[in-house]
Parts: sequence; C-alpha cells; structure tokens
Amino acid sequence: MMPDDVTRTVTTTAATADAGLMVDRAAQPISGARLPAGLSLISADNHIEVTEDIFYEAFPRHLRDAAPRVWRDGYWRLGYRDNMQTYPEGVDVDGALTKAVLTDGFDLAVRARHLEIEGITQEIVYPQSLLAFIRHPDQEVQELIYRTYNEYIAALGKRQAGRFHGVGICGNWWDPAKAEAAVRQIVDLGLKTFMLPLSPGADAAGKPIDYAGKTMDRLWAVAAEAGLPVNFHIGEVPGNSTRGGFGTFFIVQAAPFRRVFGNLIFGGILDRNPGLRIVFAEGGINWVAGALQDAELTYGTHREIYDIVPRHRPAHYWYNNMYATFQTDLVGLRLLDIIGADRVMWAQDYPHGEGTFGYTAGAVRQVIDAMPEAAARMILGGTAARLYGLG
Repeated sequence: MMPDDVTRTVTTTAATADAGLMVDRAAQPISGARLPAGLSLISADNHIEVTEDIFYEAFPRHLRDAAPRVWRDGYWRLGYRDNMQTYPEGVDVDGALTKAVLTDGFDLAVRARHLEIEGITQEIVYPQSLLAFIRHPDQEVQELIYRTYNEYIAALGKRQAGRFHGVGICGNWWDPAKAEAAVRQIVDLGLKTFMLPLSPGADAAGKPIDYAGKTMDRLWAVAAEAGLPVNFHIGEVPGNSTRGGFGTFFIVQAAPFRRVFGNLIFGGILDRNPGLRIVFAEGGINWVAGALQDAELTYGTHREIYDIVPRHRPAHYWYNNMYATFQTDLVGLRLLDIIGADRVMWAQDYPHGEGTFGYTAGAVRQVIDAMPEAAARMILGGTAARLYGLG
C-alpha cells in the first residue's frame, strides 16, 4: 500500500481539466499565451459539419431519392429521417451533442470570430460526422456522398482562402480500380490532404478489407504518388450501451490507431511506399511511446517468424513517416524525448468539448512552458505548415 501522504496525479493540471460543457464557454484571448514573436498558431485538427442539403442537390436525378438529407433539429443532422443517420437518435445523443459540441461553430461567421480571438491563423478541418456512412449498404451511393463532400469542403476553403484547409475523404478506398480517380479528384480540387477510415469495412466483393493486403497495394501507391498526407482520425469505435458507455467509448477511441500503425510497418506498406506521410488525429500523443515500445519488442524477439520483415526497425517509420495531434496531453509532452517534438502537432479541436476552445491560451502556454522555443514553434504551427504545405 502507498503511504497516506502520497497523492498521485496524472493530468488534473491540464488546461481543459474540469473545463465544463462547451455551451458554457467563451473564446479566450490568445494574449494570455504570450506567443513567441512571429509564431503563427495553426490547429492541426478542427471540425466542420455539413450545413447545406448538398447531397440531394448534387446527386444525379436517378439517384436523388437515395441521397442523404441535411436538416437542423437541435443540431445538424445528416442521413435518412426515421432510418439511417450519422448519429443514432435518442435522448442521450441529443443531450451530448447539444451540450458538448458548439454547433454554432459550424456557422462560418461565428467560427471566424472565435478563431481570431483565440489566435488561430490557419486550421486543418476534418468532417464532423460524415464518416458514419462508411457502413452505407450501397457503395455507389457511398462514393457519391464522399465525392460530393469533397467538392463542398473545397468550396468552403475558397470562401476562407488561406485560413480554412478542408480534409478530403478518399471517395473510394474499397475498390482499388477506382483509387486513382478518387485521389485525383482530391488533387484536382486543390485540397491539401485527405483521410481514410480506421475501419475500412468491406471491399466491392463484400470481403473484409485488410489495408496491408495485396489488393490494397494500388491504393497506397496512388496515395504516395499524390504526395499528400494521409490522415486517420478517432471516432469510429462502436458505441457502448452499458452503464458508463460514453466514458468507455471516449477513452478507447485511439486504440484502433495501433492496428493501422502495425499495418503500415509490419504489413510493408511504408517499405513499398517510403514517401507516404501519415497523421493520426485527435488521439493524443501519449499512446505513441507505448506503441513504439511494443513494436520494437516484437521486432526484436519475433522477426524471424514474420511473413514480412520490415527493412528498418519500427521506430524508423515513426520518425520518418508519421505524426500525431493532441489538444492537451501533459503525459505525452513529458515523453517527447521518445516521441520527438517534430512528430507532433497541436490542435484546438474546435468546436468539440474535449477541445481547447475557451482555454486555448492556457493549452498553448503549457506547450511553451514545457520545452525550448524551437520545439514549441514546431508543435504549435511549424510542423503543420511544412507537412500540409501551408503558406
């Protein structure tokens, strides 16, 4: 037993600890962070919801009745009324979304005002709920959904040129024959990056997809040829209906990163495509040290029985090909000697409750106080600017 006078703390001093509900917060002036001169603060992970009925309007006439709709009822809803929606219907869901997500933040005027006060000069913007359709039963409709979204997010970026950088969604990852056209659309639209789902589902023949499988080689080759960072984001973990379900859901969201991390290294994806750059978003950075440790362990003890032996030690791929984002992660910051300051990017995660809105100056100050100025500059914007090609 520990002595009575010993108290263990983990992250209770984090800037957002006990921050309260998103609906009760107000923008915090960035002046309190005392940014180093000339530092441009970039959020490597913010979110936007579809707030226009874009799918019905854009789908070809013969498929218009199959298009998901967009409407507002307490919060923005996407899907099919009384059927499949991006969020399951229910009192618990309604309560969580209206209190923990600042839905007014999807209004571009409100958003611009909030980000200006909090000092965000540029943002990498992920979809809010759209990846729920990765389980859409009709893959033709699914492809149209994501292609339409890419056009929408590119148009939003033009309305906020130089500040808003939308993350596209690969319009077809399940049929390698269509991978080139899917990635080409993203490049032609001028998007700086795109994402793939952590759980890719089934291929065009209905078989479970293995990202490291031979049939996926073309997808990764096309992604590498495009030269754009490939992103994976938390949020695809199935809900838990047991008591404490939301809390359980929240703390296991980064767990699937390990599977993709392993696929990339041990499945040979990065050996075949050494120019790929991979981002793991919103899962924090503390998980990286444990994943690296375990990867090095299995490489050191088991590689003689691997069917594919990586050309390098696992850590090589992390330090050369991968990045992760965080909002507040004091544990992760203490592990930077393992993770690498050049491998991590700070994010505001606007407009989510676990993000730093209302506490951004404090969160940024934690980074500045924890390390030399050169490292803080990389984490707070320099690495994101270099990785995504931001001016």
